[in-house]
Amino acid sequence: MKFAVKLVLCFIFLFVLQACTPAANDNSQLTLLQTADLSVQISPATIPVESPLTLTVKTNLDIQQLSGEIRGISMYMGRIPLHWRKVSDTEGTVWQAEFLLGACTDPQMRWQLTLTMETASGQQQLQLIDFTSSW
Repeated sequence: MKFAVKLVLCFIFLFVLQACTPAANDNSQLTLLQTADLSVQISPATIPVESPLTLTVKTNLDIQQLSGEIRGISMYMGRIPLHWRKVSDTEGTVWQAEFLLGACTDPQMRWQLTLTMETASGQQQLQLIDFTSSW
């Protein structure tokens, strides 16, 4: 009898372990904005909450400084400041920021990304971009 119980427990343990596989990297991207001079993409494209997300800004403008933040539209979720790093690219300049979105009661939470770009000549450009996360 003890052997049968141990055998059943062993099978249950192995079954549970089999379900514990690491999540595959989702490198899909969703384009939030596309103009002649500017492209803003988010990855992964499903925009899951409480998971690492990456924003990518590609531009052929001479951007010297990029700042941004994310705020909730559907519900107040505070302000999420973005810390950008410049990445070299052969087709213009690429900036990236990594961040997390918090979960709320709304499974389709709406957010607004505010981007402020400053060129070498001191000209500022503001972009407001809405998007929706999921859980």
